[in-house]
Amino acid sequence: MQDIAYVGGAYLPIAEARVSLEDRAYQFGDGVYEALLAFDHKPFALREHLDRWDRSCAALRLTCPYNRQQIESIVHEALSRVEGDSLLVYMQVSRGVAPRVHQFPPQETPGVFTLTVRPHPYDSRAYEQGDDAVLFEDIRWGRCDIKCLNLLPNVLAMQHAVEKGCTQAIFYRGDTVTECASANMYIVRDGRIITHPVTQAILAGVTRAHLLEDAAALGFPVEERPFTIDELYAADEAFSSSVSRRPTPVVRVEGRVIRDGKRGPITEALQAAYRQRIEKELRTENLKCIR
Repeated sequence: MQDIAYVGGAYLPIAEARVSLEDRAYQFGDGVYEALLAFDHKPFALREHLDRWDRSCAALRLTCPYNRQQIESIVHEALSRVEGDSLLVYMQVSRGVAPRVHQFPPQETPGVFTLTVRPHPYDSRAYEQGDDAVLFEDIRWGRCDIKCLNLLPNVLAMQHAVEKGCTQAIFYRGDTVTECASANMYIVRDGRIITHPVTQAILAGVTRAHLLEDAAALGFPVEERPFTIDELYAADEAFSSSVSRRPTPVVRVEGRVIRDGKRGPITEALQAAYRQRIEKELRTENLKCIR
């Protein structure tokens, strides 16, 4: 089977999965999600993703019908049913099925948990050659630290990037860079890695946390502070990070070349360290999809 869904206690092909039209995820985007990668059918950083899942659910006062141990079992069982060396696991929980009113349902309704697993294509070109990026005003709500389902600004940003022939969109507020449409953002200046601090203005990426640990182990100083668009243009290196794309160079922004337009040495060192981290955690060297 090439992809699978878990809905209502059953594993079935994604095309056969069904959720009620009165699910609050559909009506309001009232829910949270997580996405993680699995290699050789082993989920990577599942614990960290469930930690963030718990934080997001608590922030929205949302109760998942399954506890962590049950979710872990569902993830492992779903992975065992899908073919592929690199797989994307997407899980989501909503506040449940209820009549459409903005406030919480008057009676406690069970949350609706869904999960999908499908092959994850790997873009080695961007990993090596880097992204062309555009800037996009950060018009998101004030709780970007919650991994919720309301992603329309992110959709608009990425569509703008595509229409400009680019592969990444970078959010800014005023003259400050926050993050990307689906990734955290970094610059390198004089050997120092600079990235926006974890506040309500950005999502605390799981990959971000890993990279900052790797940077410390490699002896690269890190500054968690806001940086400006001008600092981005003047950077020695720039890169983004996310679960699906890992550390990826950003070599042009709004047509302006960052340094020499090539992947920088610190970015490359972090890519190597991140690969080693995955191999160590999963105890495998069969990671064909990561250079």
